[in-house]
Amino acid sequence: MPTWSPAEWGQFNIVGVVIIFGAFFLVAVSRGWLVPGNFHREFVASKDRELDAKERELASANQRADVQAETIQIQAKTLASKDAVEEATTQLMRALRDGQEQRAGQ
Repeated sequence: MPTWSPAEWGQFNIVGVVIIFGAFFLVAVSRGWLVPGNFHREFVASKDRELDAKERELASANQRADVQAETIQIQAKTLASKDAVEEATTQLMRALRDGQEQRAGQ
């Protein structure tokens, strides 16, 4: 007779059902298919701690990035003003030299 025939299942009683479900439960817990509540809470708490640590690290990195952006902005302004001063100085020196050459040539 096939396994799914009613005659085979007619001999199956509540004790057999409990044993099969108990065995399934033990296998499921041992393989991690089912996780009891206290283990689940510990696992979720550890994941929460990891996420909090990553959020703190990200906030720290964002603060460093803000400070670095401000520093870069200050350096760019300093270089721009230095270039302007050097260019103005160069033009003044050139004008003075041209003036002296014109006076010397007359």
